[in-house]
Amino acid sequence: MVERLQHFGVITSSKVAEVMETVDRALFVPSGSAPYDDSPMAIGYNAT
Repeated sequence: MVERLQHFGVITSSKVAEVMETVDRALFVPSGSAPYDDSPMAIGYNAT
């Protein structure tokens, strides 16, 4: 996912890319969600 975001210019900082690759996304998603998919995730209030 990080490589894709870099490719499309969403991530331009190598430090941001490094941190995103280091932090486990599973720590920040609801149980039962797919934390490693590159897809929208509901954040409440009918938003993603």
